Amino acid sequence: HGKGVAWAGRALSVPVRVHVPRSVDQAKLTGIKRLGAEVVVSPVDGYDETEGIAEADARACGLPFISAYEDDAIRAGNGGTLVLELLDQLPDFAAVATPLSGGGLAAGMAVALDARRPGVELWACQHEDSASLAVSLARGEAATSLPPIKTLAGGLEGGIGALNFAMLAERVSGVATVSEQALKRAVVWALDAHQLLIEPSGAAALAAILEGKLPRSPGALVVVLTGRNLALRTLRGILSELTTP
Repeated sequence: HGKGVAWAGRALSVPVRVHVPRSVDQAKLTGIKRLGAEVVVSPVDGYDETEGIAEADARACGLPFISAYEDDAIRAGNGGTLVLELLDQLPDFAAVATPLSGGGLAAGMAVALDARRPGVELWACQHEDSASLAVSLARGEAATSLPPIKTLAGGLEGGIGALNFAMLAERVSGVATVSEQALKRAVVWALDAHQLLIEPSGAAALAAILEGKLPRSPGALVVVLTGRNLALRTLRGILSELTTP
């Protein structure tokens, strides 16, 4: 999201300020800066608290705040357009598995699927220690804030948007949660089997499949991979941990 907004700002010659938690992956941080945005590194690790700081900053400066997930344009631009592309490329798919944290991507997908292919299953895949949708479904209300966790998958951390939860509660086919180690294994598998670099948070749906957390699909299953923001040092650490004899 930060890189996308930074890119749009550069394309439109609009100044952009992006707030990130201090635990942000260095590849993501460098990418945002290269696109010309002003970056404010939060004094905290959690995305939820960092978002609160960003909202307060926007109010104080009289600037519009663009949520990474609780925004109609973000939902349409992320999940909505993704579904339209899928329908062009693979019109007969039966299910989609996607990473989920704040829920904007999945909510946008849900709206587009209901409009074009209402029978397609939609599976949400989350970090087991920050499973915002799973927690929300159990509570019967949106878990809009969750405690920060120690993880390489920062994009999976934090609560879900209240409206996103309302849009997903009756539409999602189920939630699969995966461990930190499963995310790392998925990163290594994608690189080894397909020479494809994925950041841990973007590999949640792949991890769910590799770990047997999803039921067999009645037809083609689309696996959504979201992001390649992975610093070389972090990748080396994962490879060293999981591939050293």
